[in-house]
Amino acid sequence: MPMDMNRFTEKSRQALQEAQSNSLRFGHQEVDIEHMALALVRQEDGLVPRLLEKAGYMPKAFAKALEDGLRRKPSVSGPGSAQGQMYITQRMDKAMLRAQDFAKALKDEYISVEHIFCSFLDEGSGTLMGATARQFGVTREKVLGTMENVRGSQRVT
Repeated sequence: MPMDMNRFTEKSRQALQEAQSNSLRFGHQEVDIEHMALALVRQEDGLVPRLLEKAGYMPKAFAKALEDGLRRKPSVSGPGSAQGQMYITQRMDKAMLRAQDFAKALKDEYISVEHIFCSFLDEGSGTLMGATARQFGVTREKVLGTMENVRGSQRVT
C-alpha cells in the first residue's frame, strides 16, 4: 500500500526529500529510518528538535551520532551504482504506517513530523536508530509527554 503524500504535512514532505538527499550524500541506495530521523532532528524551525530540547535532550549531539553511524554503513559509488535510483526500505515503510496509525490515534488529520519521529522510537537496539535513542535516553513516552505539553489539545488539521 503506497503512502498517500497528501496526508503528510509540508514539513513531513520536506523531511522526506531531505532524507533522500541524506541517502545520496552518504552513498546509500535506499532511504531508511536513520536518513529520515537525521532530516527530522536537523529540520530548521522544526518541531522535532524543539521537542527534543524541551525534553532535555541535545538535538545536535543526537544528529551527530546518527550521522556518524550512517557514515559507517557501506556506500555504493562508481559505474554500477545506478545513479538516481532510490528505494525506501521496508523498515521505513512500516515506520511510516506506524506514524499514520499514531496520527489516527491522536485524532490528527495529517501525518506530522512528531508522528514519524515517535514511530522511529519503536526501533530495537540492534538498529542505529534504536541504539542512538538508547544512548541518549530518548524514549517515546518522554517525547510524547513533551509533545502533549507543547501541543495541548491542538490537532494537526
